[in-house]
Amino acid sequence: MPLHPVLPRIADWLNRRLGRASFVCYAAAFIVPGAGNAVRHNTLHLCGTRIGAPTALLISILFAASYQVPLQKMAISLRRPTVLVAGLAAHLVTPFILAPAAAAALALTGTTGAADFVPTALALVTTAPVAAGATVWISRGRGDGSAMISIIVISALLSPLTLPITFSILNHTGAFGTHHPFLAAGTPGSTRDLLTATVALPCAAGLLCRRLSRPRVRDWADGLSPLAAMLGVLALTYVNASAAASLVRISSVPSLLVAVTSACAACLLAFQIGRWTARWVRLPGEAAATVTLACGMNNVSISSVLAVTTVSTEPGLLMTTLAYGLIQKVAAHRAMAAPASPTTTSPSPSDAAP
Repeated sequence: MPLHPVLPRIADWLNRRLGRASFVCYAAAFIVPGAGNAVRHNTLHLCGTRIGAPTALLISILFAASYQVPLQKMAISLRRPTVLVAGLAAHLVTPFILAPAAAAALALTGTTGAADFVPTALALVTTAPVAAGATVWISRGRGDGSAMISIIVISALLSPLTLPITFSILNHTGAFGTHHPFLAAGTPGSTRDLLTATVALPCAAGLLCRRLSRPRVRDWADGLSPLAAMLGVLALTYVNASAAASLVRISSVPSLLVAVTSACAACLLAFQIGRWTARWVRLPGEAAATVTLACGMNNVSISSVLAVTTVSTEPGLLMTTLAYGLIQKVAAHRAMAAPASPTTTSPSPSDAAP
C-alpha cells in the first residue's frame, strides 16, 4: 500500500521549520512542564527490559534516522576518505579544546562555584555523535552529503568508546575539577552499555533493516521515517526541557545565564574549529563546509538524555545542552550561507558522485 502523499509534504514543511518548532517545545516545557514530567517518569517494556520514556524516544529517533541512510552514499565517501577523516578528527578533538578552555576561563574570571558545571556540560554536548540534522543543512547549501552521512553514522557507532574515553582523559587532566565526573570516574562500563544500547545498536539496526528491506517497503518507509524522526526529536525536546524547567528556581537564574552564555560561545568556537581544520587540511569548498558542520553540530538528544539519566538534579547541565541545540541551528545556517573562501573554490572530489 503506497504511503499517503500528504505525509512527505508534512515532513518537508516541518523540516523547514524545525528550529522554530524546537523553540515552541522549549517554551511549552517551561509553561506547562507537567505532561513532560509525567512522560519522563513512565517506563516502557522493551525486549524484557524496563527503560524510561526519554530513552525509548531516543532509540526510535536514531533507528528512524539511520534507516534513511543509503549505504551506497557511505561507500562513496569511504573511497575518498579525506573529508571523512578530517570531519571525525575535528569532532573528536573539539571537547579537548572547549572543556579546558571553559575551566581556564572560569578560573581566570573567578566565576567558579555555581558555574563549575560548564566544562562538564560542554564536554558532554561536544562528545555526542554528530547530529543527523547536519544532512539537512548540507542539502540546503553546499557540502559533501556522502561524507556527512558517513561521519554521522560512524560517530554514532563509535560513541560507546569515544565518549567514555574522552571523559576519562579530561577528568584525569583536571578539566572537570571535582564537579560531575559522572561519566569519567567509576561508571565507564555503565556509560558504555547505555550508549551501546541507546545509540550504537539502534543505528546499526536501522542500517541493517534498510539493507534487508524490499524496495516497496523501503520506499514506504522513506516517506514515513523522516516525519517520525522529527516528531520524536520534538517530543524528546519537550520532555527533556520539562526536566530542566522543574528544577529552575530564582536562585538558579545566574547559573542558567552562564549556561546559555557558555553554550553560545562554545557552539561558535566549535564551528570555528571546523573551519580551521578545513583550512589546515586545505579542503575545497564543499568538503570544508562538511567538516565545519561535523565539528559544530552535535546530537543534543543524546547528550540531554545522558544529562537527565545521570545528573538529574543539575539544571545548568541540561540547560547548556538544550541551549546549544538551538544555537547550533543558527550557526549552521550562517556556516552554509557564508561564501567560499579563496582557498576553497576548487571542486570537491565528491562533485562527480551521484
